[in-house]
Order: sequence, then structure tokens, then C-alpha cells
Amino acid sequence: MFKAFRLTAAAAVTAAALISGCSLAPDYERPSMPEGAFWSGDTAAGIPDWQKQFSSAELSRLIDQALKTNRDLKLAILNVAAYEAKYRITRADLLPSLNGAAGSTRSKVSDSQSNMTNIYSTQYNVGLNVGWELDFFGKIRNQKEAAVEQYLAEQENRKSAQMSIIAAVADAYYTLVADRNLLEISKRTLKTEEESSALVKQQLDSGAVSDLTYVQAQTAVDQARINTANYERLVSIDLSSLSVLVGAEIPSDTGSSVSLLDLSLPAFPVAAPSSLLERRPDIMAAEHNLRAANASIGAARAAFFPSISLNAGVGSISPEMNELFGTSRNGYWSIGPAITVPIFNGGRLKGSLDLAKIQKEAAVVTYQKTIRDAFKEVYDSIVSQKAYTDQFNAASSLRKSTERYFNLADTRYRNGVDSYLTRLDAERAFFSAQTGEIGTKLAQLINDVTLYKALGGGWHQGDDASAKEIRKKL
Repeated sequence: MFKAFRLTAAAAVTAAALISGCSLAPDYERPSMPEGAFWSGDTAAGIPDWQKQFSSAELSRLIDQALKTNRDLKLAILNVAAYEAKYRITRADLLPSLNGAAGSTRSKVSDSQSNMTNIYSTQYNVGLNVGWELDFFGKIRNQKEAAVEQYLAEQENRKSAQMSIIAAVADAYYTLVADRNLLEISKRTLKTEEESSALVKQQLDSGAVSDLTYVQAQTAVDQARINTANYERLVSIDLSSLSVLVGAEIPSDTGSSVSLLDLSLPAFPVAAPSSLLERRPDIMAAEHNLRAANASIGAARAAFFPSISLNAGVGSISPEMNELFGTSRNGYWSIGPAITVPIFNGGRLKGSLDLAKIQKEAAVVTYQKTIRDAFKEVYDSIVSQKAYTDQFNAASSLRKSTERYFNLADTRYRNGVDSYLTRLDAERAFFSAQTGEIGTKLAQLINDVTLYKALGGGWHQGDDASAKEIRKKL
């Protein structure tokens, strides 16, 4: 009995394997590049990893900690694991399912020709059941391909999340350092103005200056106090924001011993536009989603055709439990195909196919939009990079000029050569130039981070397997 069952099942499996292989999915073609997706630049072999990009050891430690504890990144990693599990579920549909079964049945039958009103009987059974849907039209294989592409897209989304976290931590750190530097400038200005106000008070008491001069001095002190309190508030907020990004408490003195003017990102050649398609995770994710939508069309088309499955069973049945495995006459086996043909479904299949086609069209639009947005980010950052360099050089020159102006005005006032109003104007110009230099430097650093991210840097490119390798593995 079991030998016949094995031979019959083997023949059915072989036949199914020989005639399977049809796919109704359209041939995939990468969409054309959207208009305006270009810029002039040198071809770069690759973008350095973030460890080589950020020269600050303190910032590197914060980024490393964020990549381990940031909750958004943990969620992205869990999403990858979830899509891998969904793929395994879909892949299992290609394989036969084997189930064990055991049970007992107690029945009652009325017999009018017997002296007994009712006849009772008991049946015990145990066996194995095999079920296998034969994928003649590629429905399951297309569903498996779509699941693979969705998994690969989620892998790229995880890389995008990592890039975004690295850039966000860098931006938050630079902002913290900038506000700490501005706080120190405000404190120095406050100390200078308090000393100047004390001197003016002495002159007022001796009748050397008017009340107006003293009021001007007090105004400068009050403004310096306002600036100091404002930057103290901003530093506290910056520390809190950075802690949230890192996912853990950070030292309260973070960034306190750093000058923003000493920080910089190393220059790297800007890649050619075509290389961005293979480097930006969001573009690659959009293409994987497009491939998944393309495969889903094949699965939707296959639903119009008959569904053929092969079912088989083998086991033993007996009225006595202790005789289930006792004799061969209790055994049974069965094997045979089952065909389900769609006849009427109220337009459900047609609607599913139309939906799959619309989703593919939407995926094409999303893919091209992602490319266009990515190229705009790169172009804007390249243009801004040169402008910020020129702006920072001018801001540095202005800071030096106003510093000399203030020193001269302060000296002339103390020597009685010039009025306090001239000194006050010089002090305000110097403070504005210092804050302007810091602000321009911060904008320059953030733009460099944006360009680095826009070119697809920030994740360990050498540590990730290619999509072809992952497809083979899966």
C-alpha cells in the first residue's frame, strides 16, 4: 500500500515540476530618467562611510551610540525582519504541506428491521495528508517575487533610516556647538558691558557724563542679559533633542569644549548623476517596490486561470484503537487532483488586476519622483556649497573688521576722545558679526551634511549584500 502511494505521488510531483514554469507577469523594464535629473560633476568611486566623514571624535561617538539605541532605527530593523517573515510565508506556498491527523467518530444509526432501535459504532483513524497547489500559471511564484522585492525595499528603507539618523545627529550636534559658542559670546559681551556700565556710573557720579549715557550703557547690559538667557535656553533644548536622537542620556557638557569654526567635513568629489541610482537607498527602494508591483500583475492575471492542487492521504482506520496498526487490512491511501475554475466572482478578479496595474503605474510615478527629488537635493546642495563658502569667508572678514572697530571705539571712549554712542554702535556691530559668522558656519556644515546624505553616504556600503545575492539566498 505505502509503496504504491509513494510511486504515485512521485509521478505526480515529477509531472508538476515538468509543466510548471509559466509566468504571466510583464517583462520588467527600468523606467526612463525624469526630465531635469542631471547636473555636472566628477565621477566618484564612492562616498566614504560616516566614520571617515566626521572628524569630531565626540560626534562619532554620538552617532555610533545612536545607531545602537535609536528607536526609529530599531523600528526600521524590525520592519525588515517582518518583511522577511512575510517572504518565508509566501515561499512556503510553493512547497507541499504535510499534516498528521488522528481522530475518533462515534455514530448512531436507526435500524427499523432490527430489534435494536439504534445501532452505535465507533471508528478510530490516524494518517498523513499531503496537499500541494501546482503553480502552473506562476501565481505563487509571482507572489514570492513580489515578497522578495518588498523585503529588499524594506532593506533599503532601513539604510535610509540610518542615513537620516546620522545626518540628524550631526545637524543636532553642530547646532548644539553653535548655540554653546553663541552663549559664550553673549556671556563675554555681558561681562564687557557690565564693566563698561560700572565705568559710566562712576563718570555719572562725578558729573563727567549725562544720564543719557548711563541709560545707554544699561540698555546694552540688559540686551546682553537677554541674549545670554536665550542661548542658555537653546542649549538646554539642543541637549534634549540630541538625547532623543541618540536614544539615551548624553553628558551635560557635550560640545562645551568645541569651537564650531574649527569643525569641517572633508571634501569629496561629486558623483555623476547615473551613479546616484545605485547609491541612494530611497531610489533603490522605489525600484524594488516597482518590481514588486510588476510581479503582482502576474499573480493577478494567474487568478483568472484554474487552480490545480494535488491531494494525497495515507493512514489506518479501525473500530478498535489497539488495531489501528495491527493489520494491513486496516490501511488506506488516496491520491488525486482537485481543480477550481473561476466562473463568477462579481468582477473581483478583474478589479484585482486593474488595481495591480494602477499600483504599478503609481510605483513608476513614485520611482521617477524619488529620482527627481534626489537630484534636486544634490543640485541645491552643490550650488549652496560654493555660496556658503563665499558667505563664510565674507562673514569672517566682517567679524575681524568689527572687532577692530570695537577695540578702537572702546579705547577712544575710555580716553575721552569719542562718545559712548560710538562705542555702543561698535559693540553691537561686533556682536552681530560674531553671531553671523557662527550662523553662516552652521549653515555651511548642515549643507555639507545634506549633500553627503543626498549623494547616498552614511551607511556601510561594503557590508551589505547586493540584491542579486539576496535573491539567490532567498
